[in-house]
Amino acid sequence: MRPISSVRIAACLCVLHAGICSVRSNNLQVGPATLVDADPNDGSAQVQFDIGWENSWRVSTAPNNWDAAWVFLKFRAGMSDPVLSNVNSAGNVITVASTSGLRPGMPVHVVGGTGAFPMFTQVLAVTSTTTFTTTSFPTMALSNATVRAVRVWEHAQLGPNGTHLAPPGATISVGCAEVGPPYSSTNPGVGVFIHRSADGTGTFTASGCALTWMLGGQGIVIGTPLELCVHALEMVLVPTGSYYVGGAGTNAFRNGSGGSTPRHITSEAYIVYATAFNVTLSYGGAGLQTDFGGGFPKGYEAFYSMKYEVAQGEYAAFLNKLTREQQAAMVTTNIGLGTFAVVNRYVMTNTAAMMNRSAIRCPAIMDPLLPVTFVCDADGDGIGNEMDDGEWTAANYLNAPSALAYLDWCALRPMSEMEFEKACRGPTFPIAGDYAWGGNTASIVFPTAQAGAFTATESVDDPANTSYGSLAPIAGPFRNGMFAEPSASRASAGASYYGILDLSGNVAEYTFSASYLSLWSLRILHGDGLLAPNGAMNVLSWPPDGFYGIGLRGGSWSSIAQYQRVSDRTMAAVVNTLRYADSGTRGVRRAIP
Repeated sequence: MRPISSVRIAACLCVLHAGICSVRSNNLQVGPATLVDADPNDGSAQVQFDIGWENSWRVSTAPNNWDAAWVFLKFRAGMSDPVLSNVNSAGNVITVASTSGLRPGMPVHVVGGTGAFPMFTQVLAVTSTTTFTTTSFPTMALSNATVRAVRVWEHAQLGPNGTHLAPPGATISVGCAEVGPPYSSTNPGVGVFIHRSADGTGTFTASGCALTWMLGGQGIVIGTPLELCVHALEMVLVPTGSYYVGGAGTNAFRNGSGGSTPRHITSEAYIVYATAFNVTLSYGGAGLQTDFGGGFPKGYEAFYSMKYEVAQGEYAAFLNKLTREQQAAMVTTNIGLGTFAVVNRYVMTNTAAMMNRSAIRCPAIMDPLLPVTFVCDADGDGIGNEMDDGEWTAANYLNAPSALAYLDWCALRPMSEMEFEKACRGPTFPIAGDYAWGGNTASIVFPTAQAGAFTATESVDDPANTSYGSLAPIAGPFRNGMFAEPSASRASAGASYYGILDLSGNVAEYTFSASYLSLWSLRILHGDGLLAPNGAMNVLSWPPDGFYGIGLRGGSWSSIAQYQRVSDRTMAAVVNTLRYADSGTRGVRRAIP
């Protein structure tokens, strides 16, 4: 194999978790990556890298699961944006001296001469060496114009199982956008899970992983200058098996049409909504009260869940891979096309200073057309991504459309309400008023002191395990997994049955609402890594407007304690268009091939 020339590669690990107890992974690291030419005749190449993390596990006794990394690749063709001169148009057919360097999806802007494109116009197709088409007709015909095409980050399509190289002790399994239907050119690999192949605990290192990228199918010719970025997220397997939903709680699921008895879920089959004469699953107080279709993710089937909520460093990395038009839809501050100066630089809150520990900011001066570079700057010194700048803090002020867009971009999906309850409890029968760590309200321990604010080792006094009602010394979300100190038990770590952290508290999480999507959500459909030109997710069976069908579960640092209970559905059917200081997300992915 020979290295491919003109490739700039970065390992884009944005959040490194530290200080987690011994059965829970942390400090995920991806080493330098190399792109090599595996077979120039079939248009494939291999991306080689090392990956590892501390406190990994795989166990064959309860909870019978393992941790993993979800790894996906983003690439950008070319090393600079094409600037085209003497550009003319006839309808949406654009004539240029050369289309070299153009890719479908590139935004185009007239920067000189005569003509104009409407907002969100992109290259639709490169039709010849001198012509391309655009997604919109120019609002003014182009005549001897100068046009800038802005390079875009694209999602790499990976080969099927068997084409990737896993080092001894590791397993690599491919995930397709549609999980269940076989791999094909229209259902390619969008990422892989990397995990232990045998039981073990402690530091896990997989050196020499090699993922096969089918770059020829994406129109990339061997030798094309490329930028390539390897992204990885920590995941936890929730294995196939029965479990219980519901119990005591506001609007909780229940067995039958009344009372508070939990319902036993034993398959993914269609479930009829309860009536007075039909004892089956129901819920009260909110939503459409419809049946649960066979496609709705009921949690019986195995799935992977992100171990942590999305962190601010991860969300900033996502923003930095979008077009300017897409970025503008994902933040609150106005950074739309034409904007070159910003006062309210903390972009999730639209404020000049950080509020509620939301540390993502933009520069004060920016190019009016090009993508903005975002950083975390919790200490407000103007230098981004320092050790105390909050990259490890849970991302807040996410509304449902931005949460869905992030998960689509990562090739994940939201968890359903029912998956949320299984991820918390596992197969155990719920106690009354239980939280994700298995205890009731009496088991909550508030933090009273904080150390290492905004760092990767941010901590509070042990054995604190959550906060509610804004009563903690920290007015905002915590570092992800902060309560899982090295000596922590499940209860003091705030951990779920499977080792997933912060399902109760920190930030409330968006889920598919059984109240609205239970008849038409499809658990086979996940994100494909691509977004619409305006930044919206574009997955079939997800809420088309980004709001209707999405609710919040798990409560937060600012909510009342009741909202953090596993069975509480107070916010599960609320259609909310605003951004709040306590709203975030995490993603899941069906585990079967």
